[in-house]
Amino acid sequence: MRRVFLAAAGVAVVLGLASSSSGAGGTNWKSLKYMIYEIQDELITTDGSWENARIVVPSQPGLKPPLPPPPWDTRVKLAWLWAPRCLSGEQTVSISKTFQAPGHPFSGNLYLQLGIGFPPPFRSLSVLVNGRSIGRLGNVSTGKVSPSISAPLTPEARTAFHYGFNKLTIRADKIALKKGEACNNRNRLIGIGSMLALRFEPDLEAVPSDKGREQAVRSEAGKVVGALGNIRFVNNGPSGSAGGKLIFRITGSSFVETAWTPATLQVTPPFHDCTGQGSGVAVQGTITCEYSNFPTGLKESIFVIAAGRLTPNFPPDATTRLDVDWQIVPAGYETNAANDSYSHKFLICGPRAKDPACANAK
Repeated sequence: MRRVFLAAAGVAVVLGLASSSSGAGGTNWKSLKYMIYEIQDELITTDGSWENARIVVPSQPGLKPPLPPPPWDTRVKLAWLWAPRCLSGEQTVSISKTFQAPGHPFSGNLYLQLGIGFPPPFRSLSVLVNGRSIGRLGNVSTGKVSPSISAPLTPEARTAFHYGFNKLTIRADKIALKKGEACNNRNRLIGIGSMLALRFEPDLEAVPSDKGREQAVRSEAGKVVGALGNIRFVNNGPSGSAGGKLIFRITGSSFVETAWTPATLQVTPPFHDCTGQGSGVAVQGTITCEYSNFPTGLKESIFVIAAGRLTPNFPPDATTRLDVDWQIVPAGYETNAANDSYSHKFLICGPRAKDPACANAK
């Protein structure tokens, strides 16, 4: 086999050099009801899964919260929540929910309604993620402050989220009710209804090869040209990627037959489950691998072993090529699709080829 080498030390090349690091651990993102994996969106709602909370059932059907918007209406519930017991005196309530997220969201919106009735008997409310504020209300009991929030998350608020488990907390201070008043009646409901909508968009980059986009090598009919080396990837953020796929293609031009198997890519986590099309000896082959859990800042490399055999009728004064390209495609949206792929061409020069590009071929 005729191989392309990076240096006299005999380190086999092609596609670039880098060390590999391990991916993040094993969240099954597809199983989360509050995440639509295919678009990397989440919707966290007040429902029966919150800590230190109970669902408040309105005394009037018309006071029920609306269904979450499609397609969430078939995945998650929206309910009024309050403490397990509503006190007639002053009361401070803190309810929380733990959820998972693939890092900082690219964008987000907070929707919250603080009870029903006018004016709602609340002095203040804060919404926190991992102890940091992402929204608040002032003294709505005066009737001069809106008892609701409908606003995008600020850039600072979006940095409160991190990859993995997060804690969403809502704290509310209720003023004392008038003597003899019940917490809930036909015209009033004391509770919190909220939806937190999040979109995650990574910037997954196929790092350019140290060898550039083209190399030249001399070979002859019947010989094999090997392509060995590392392909590299990095997530530039702002969001992590819960999953996606890697696509690797090898294509032979005239007089070249490609030879590869799914083991052509030596993958480690977060990459897994590689499959191939056009296996064996063919003009073109494609390998697709899944990946899971690619946080912001993670750098990964994959060792590649691929080859092309020159046919017996390859003219000694001709040139041909063996092309490889690779692309990392996240599930959902990405901030910069222009840098998620890279390609490399091997110009194969016959022993007597005079093409100027063959001048430095070895």
